[in-house]
Amino acid sequence: MTDLSLGYRPTGLAVGYSSPAVAEVAVISHDLQAIYWYELNIDGRFALTNRLKCSKQPRLITSFDANGDGRSEYITLSGDGLCLSVFKKKKGEFDERLIPFQTASQRFVVADINNNRRKDVILFGKSRAGATTLLARPDGSFEPGPTLFADISASDLKTTDLNKDGITDIVLTNWLSNQLVVFYGITNLIFSEQVTINLSDEPAEIDLTPVTREKTLLVAVTLSEARRIEVYAGNVLGEFRRIAGFSTPEKLAGVQFVDVNKDGFFDIVAGTGQGILVSLGTEHSFSDPIIFGAASSIAGYTVADIDGDKRNDVVLLDRDSRRLIGLANARPSGKVNWPSDYCVGGSPHGLAVRDFNGDGLVDIAVANAKSSTISVLYNEGEGRMSGQQAVTIAEYPTFVRAAFSAREPLRTLVTSHSKVEKLTFIRLTEEVNQSTAFSIPTGSDPYVVFASEDPLTQRLDLLVRYRRIRDGSVSLSSFEQLDGGQFIERSLRPMFPFAITALTVDDLTRNGKFDVIFSTHDKTTRQSTVHIGIAESGFDFKTTQSLFSYGDSTSSTRAIVTGYVNNDATKDILVSLGPPRNAILIAYGKGDGTFRESLAWIRGAYPVNDDAIVIQDVNNDDINDLVFVDGNKKGVVVLYGGEHGGFRSPISIVQGEGIRSVRVASLRQPKIQDLILSDADKGIVSIIYNPFRK
Repeated sequence: MTDLSLGYRPTGLAVGYSSPAVAEVAVISHDLQAIYWYELNIDGRFALTNRLKCSKQPRLITSFDANGDGRSEYITLSGDGLCLSVFKKKKGEFDERLIPFQTASQRFVVADINNNRRKDVILFGKSRAGATTLLARPDGSFEPGPTLFADISASDLKTTDLNKDGITDIVLTNWLSNQLVVFYGITNLIFSEQVTINLSDEPAEIDLTPVTREKTLLVAVTLSEARRIEVYAGNVLGEFRRIAGFSTPEKLAGVQFVDVNKDGFFDIVAGTGQGILVSLGTEHSFSDPIIFGAASSIAGYTVADIDGDKRNDVVLLDRDSRRLIGLANARPSGKVNWPSDYCVGGSPHGLAVRDFNGDGLVDIAVANAKSSTISVLYNEGEGRMSGQQAVTIAEYPTFVRAAFSAREPLRTLVTSHSKVEKLTFIRLTEEVNQSTAFSIPTGSDPYVVFASEDPLTQRLDLLVRYRRIRDGSVSLSSFEQLDGGQFIERSLRPMFPFAITALTVDDLTRNGKFDVIFSTHDKTTRQSTVHIGIAESGFDFKTTQSLFSYGDSTSSTRAIVTGYVNNDATKDILVSLGPPRNAILIAYGKGDGTFRESLAWIRGAYPVNDDAIVIQDVNNDDINDLVFVDGNKKGVVVLYGGEHGGFRSPISIVQGEGIRSVRVASLRQPKIQDLILSDADKGIVSIIYNPFRK
């Protein structure tokens, strides 16, 4: 994915060609009454190439090739719907020609409707009856034509030649009567209504596939109020039948047929309030749709090859963030070096990085909160990832964890759903449509701190942390899986009769069992204390002891993380304190289950959650470093470990207010660490290769 901040509010776009081999994107501005043209450069970034002030405020724009020279002209419809502007390039600059008319329209299409091989214009819309025609002259100008379908108010209209007689046919939606209507062309500009298909709800927009040799086609219809897309198969005899349909997110806008994966079957692409929807076509139907969450306020989109590799890409506008966005086909093969930003579902949060398919390469899984999916990016070698393989799960997943197993590869994922109080279990398969998922109810704001899978029985054991909404206190439960997907939950609250503010699990006592490390707060002394619950067998924590205390007058403790901070083979404890303290406390272990009396502090640091902290050697100097998402600095920060303990000054690696989770792993070369992060605002998983200094 690539994107560009525009600096103005966009309202529409069109893809054309500045030359037969170079695609350009034309964007109309709501604020500046202008058109801007952009091209994709060799580094996969959009660059401004032209700008033109318009005589009328444009609302819609489309491109067309008037004379077949491989270079595009453009037409815009004014905001009041009473004027077209035609833009033709002369000597490298665009010339504007105005065409006013009497009846306001909301939509228009460019097509040859009188069969003379010239591009005409048809204007229509929901606030008017009939369709106005403008017929192209040989010199490129237009003359008024007849008004068509005077008794119909069309929300959308497309042209085709269904019976392949060389005369244009028209398919339109009559939104007042909830009908799809097919008009066969009899002769130039004379049409006969032949077919009417009743729809289940008010239609908004349509698209058609090309007519096959057998004189058949597919029609996709959006039912915006019903949040559905319906697909009909039709033939030259006027026989139409519904063959597929699926629900969509809100704000459904636009639909296009295109062969995304070059398998010979047409796929469906649509804009929604969660991003770009894609449903892959098969021989007889369409797959369940998946969301690419690059934008949530789409001002326009289209499918076109913008990088010259003869594969379809998606170009779209996000109105709220004022961005121009390009989504490359999952396997680009052109000369453009696209950024290593991979579009996944809507609002990606937690990350898991493991080998999920047994090929020895590290893959990536991410939980998409808004689109309620898990996306898996498989490593195809050299750090190049596949397009997302998505599995639909329960609502609002925010964290994902790969269940530990002695058997490779690790194919079981567990997601935490804080808002709907659920856990979901996903078993991945090589064919994503065969992956399975099921959910179970939990307590408030669940977070999986540990998950393991028996390699023989595939039964799961979990430790799950809950957080009470009322006071922010946390508790712990264990889950043991039985046959048939059932679980037994056992609350561990009786073992810890305290108001716990944060907790994690780890084998700090090195007895081969998991201990619970947790914090409590004393309002009287205005201190917080970190304790350890030592496991005697399984998840049976009968012994509890205090480890250390620290001043915490506002009860700011947010998270506890363990790891080897100073490389002495003894695990240490990191405590994250949020506002107003904004600090990280480090307690260094002494190897006998106790900790040094002197605590180290990192001031001005605020990790956003315990899923956004990494402790490991990232620059291959055999000293562990600290990487985290800083809520104050709005980005990823690294603190390199010093030779004599402690950390050096923090360094910002990447900025982004939407970054929610971070991982470090070797994706391209062994021992070369790469940074992986999820950006909820942009709907991407971003990879920064080898960003850490030696």
